[in-house]
Amino acid sequence: MRIPRFVAGLVSAALLGLVPVSLAAAPAQAATMPTRVDIQTGGSSATYGQTIQVAGNVVAHNGQEWLGVPAGTAYLQELVPGGAWRTIDTDTYPSSFYFTVKARQNASYRVTYTGGAYREYTFPAANSATKGVKVKRKLKESIRKLVFKSTVSPSYKRKKVVIQVKAGKRWKTHRVIRTDRRSRFAIKLPATRKRTYFRAVIAGNKKFTKTVSRTAWTRRI
Repeated sequence: MRIPRFVAGLVSAALLGLVPVSLAAAPAQAATMPTRVDIQTGGSSATYGQTIQVAGNVVAHNGQEWLGVPAGTAYLQELVPGGAWRTIDTDTYPSSFYFTVKARQNASYRVTYTGGAYREYTFPAANSATKGVKVKRKLKESIRKLVFKSTVSPSYKRKKVVIQVKAGKRWKTHRVIRTDRRSRFAIKLPATRKRTYFRAVIAGNKKFTKTVSRTAWTRRI
């Protein structure tokens, strides 16, 4: 009985450092081949609105090696705090899948394979490991004439922002301010003859991880 060769490879997902699956085929007598779902994300953290990449392979074992499956569908699923798993995208070429999703809040991702059949071979359903991505808020900082300001995204109306000053190797609280109704904050920073460094910090919660601004500095000339 001739055993088919199952082709697998990565194109776009190669940017994420995934290793292509071996293309060599080997004899196998069993009609059912164990399956596995391997995934990688572009990282474990992201900024609100940033694109998250999820890529990988669904492979089956023929008794000697893992080969890409030729049938079935891969579903990208997302789990947010307080929610349930939901499907957000599909790929009908599971041997080499590639998904993108916008970072909206802290979330976990997994890929679920439906299972499939090809000729006399069947490939059982399987789930990948879960990959978590921590999301921080997006800041648009600027400083001019000692006024340090930023807009916070998504909506962060009339909420606390801690302005910190660097003292030696540590950061200490300089002031606690609040954003306005448009999720903006602004503060005039002091200046001395010595360069002084400041930053804004927004505390994390279930939806977002702690957010730290770029560092601003002042000096009196």
